[in-house]
Amino acid sequence: MMYKLAETSSWVLLTTTRYSQLYKTPNNRCVKVTAVVGLNKPYNSKKELEILKKLSSSNENMNNCIHLFTEQSGIEKGNVILVMPYISKSLLNYLYEFWKDKQGKRKFNPYLLLNNDNTNTNTTTDNKNNENLQEFKNTISTDLALDIIKQLANGLNFIHSNGIIHRDVNLSNVLVEQISIGDKVTIKYIDFGISYDVNEENKDEPADNKVTDVSTSKYKAPELLFSVKNYDYKIDVWSLMVIISQISRVVATNENLSSCIIPSFIDDGTEISPITGKFLSQGSDISLIMSIFSELGMPKLQDWPSVKKYGSLAFEGMFGSEGDGKYIFEGNGDDYSLLDRLKKFFPLFEHHEKLLLISFLPMLHLEPTKRSSSAELLETLNLHT
Repeated sequence: MMYKLAETSSWVLLTTTRYSQLYKTPNNRCVKVTAVVGLNKPYNSKKELEILKKLSSSNENMNNCIHLFTEQSGIEKGNVILVMPYISKSLLNYLYEFWKDKQGKRKFNPYLLLNNDNTNTNTTTDNKNNENLQEFKNTISTDLALDIIKQLANGLNFIHSNGIIHRDVNLSNVLVEQISIGDKVTIKYIDFGISYDVNEENKDEPADNKVTDVSTSKYKAPELLFSVKNYDYKIDVWSLMVIISQISRVVATNENLSSCIIPSFIDDGTEISPITGKFLSQGSDISLIMSIFSELGMPKLQDWPSVKKYGSLAFEGMFGSEGDGKYIFEGNGDDYSLLDRLKKFFPLFEHHEKLLLISFLPMLHLEPTKRSSSAELLETLNLHT
């Protein structure tokens, strides 16, 4: 029987987002309520319902994708009602628990620094006279990290094999299910509100003219940053690569680590207070572009045909067409080797050279036609882990 809005008086409101309200029911369900009208493109609550029904009815293994209770979900009084299992922890929350100070005695809590008595030996002073800068270490094991990465690849491959581009893969849109402490964790992708079904006709958003204002902050694929509108599943693979980089961080400070941010090797310039952990400034696409080029190098325009043929003129106008000679796939980058660069990007796996070269490196292609697919990623992970 479908859930009714009249029942909300017995539900607990968990959070309110831009377009939706999320509730927890007495029988441990999560209910997402979203209006049908009044949503800015590409948000589409009716399509989210259709996509989740499609994924939930698949005969394939969908252990790494949220399940929709289809008989309890539907449309009522101009609202889409999605009924799913209640899972309290996001991958962001889960990974954050592994960050400890040097003594491993406590997790990072920015608010403790408000009462800092300057006796903490982990407190340093940087060139900006920041007396509250602290260093923290990621204590996750490589085995657990690899298991999570493989589940992420498996879930994304399942989504893609059903013709869906998620378009907002990030740490907050993945849930972690764990029955009790010490049990194996299970990864679940959620939030298909801006997802795209390549097998369905979409007059409002044709395949060669998709919305490029998708994905979140530093998870945006480079082709999106240069307005390539005929993008495909590979934007999700790039976003997953950023997540893998976040899982792979080994050391961070409270200047770039907070309960809402885990650093990766690229960033969009978002700043947080090392004292309170609150946002000081939001990032930007241009900062993200510069960060990507700084770390991976800038390709020649002829080696980036997707941008050359289908993107905006901004790339050549801003950066020229000859590249900077440091692009990671040109083979003549900086003074350090390719492996050294990969170890910098994914330091947790510095002793897993085959994994770095065979699984992670192909995800770094700026040209999406050369970037690995989720199926290719999953195949290499199964072979080398």
